[in-house]
Amino acid sequence: MKRIHLALASALFLLACSREIPSDTLTQILYEMYLTDAVLNRRSFSSGDSVRVYEPIAGKYGYTLDEVKKTLVKYAAAEGKTQELFSRIDNRIKEEKSKYAEAARIEKLASNFYSGQDSISVRSRTFNRQNISVALEEAGIYDISAQFLFMKNDSTPNPRMTVWLESYEHKDSAVGRAETALSKDTVFAEYSLRINFDNPKFNQLRGHFLTFDDPPAKKERPAAPPALPNPGRKPGDRKKQPLPKPKEDPFRQIYIMKAMSIKYNFAASDSLKAQKNKMQDSIRNASPDSVKYTEMQFVN
Repeated sequence: MKRIHLALASALFLLACSREIPSDTLTQILYEMYLTDAVLNRRSFSSGDSVRVYEPIAGKYGYTLDEVKKTLVKYAAAEGKTQELFSRIDNRIKEEKSKYAEAARIEKLASNFYSGQDSISVRSRTFNRQNISVALEEAGIYDISAQFLFMKNDSTPNPRMTVWLESYEHKDSAVGRAETALSKDTVFAEYSLRINFDNPKFNQLRGHFLTFDDPPAKKERPAAPPALPNPGRKPGDRKKQPLPKPKEDPFRQIYIMKAMSIKYNFAASDSLKAQKNKMQDSIRNASPDSVKYTEMQFVN
């Protein structure tokens, strides 16, 4: 009888020493265990490895793995408590995934959509355009920019930067064309264009960092007439040497282009979205007659 009382006293002592973990702390512990388990499974760790790493997670919050297990047993005994706990963990996972997706989206938008060379130095006998071809995904305002330095011997006719939006299915249709002239300065000058991508159908950004007028076709030189005999020339007379012609520069395009970029403009895009939302709110809150009138204005 004495031994039974002693065993019962020991069990009561252990239960008294076992603390129930608060709901918020338990949610955080189980959430971190879930993430750890996902990493270990991805790296093909054994189940024994995952058990060893659970103890430090519980210890970080001042509890043991045994206390976590006993708290879960108590939760299981209470109706609906386990479901509520795992629902909170599931919501936390979804929330973190959403934050990660948003961070990845912002990181992608903040990058340079132009993936070509950082700088281009051109000395060419022919005229060549510098093309732009990028597929856009996120609606908003995009800035296209580059820096140019033209040498004084450059003969590019009417150089300019131009962009537009094109449909992938109908390449002959284009919208939102923008263009700016490039000045033939002997120092670097920066040029930029802005385009609004708001129609998913026209998601192909096309254009040229550098384009120009088509140069005139070269005129063919007429054939030289046959040499006529010179009856007045005497044997021994020295032939007059023609004056040397000035050397022509064989290069027609001589310039440097650098700092090319195609970037999403967060501030301008957010401002445009706010204006659209404000307009939509004003339409919703307007009277039926004014809504009808506004819709007619948009249609026209």
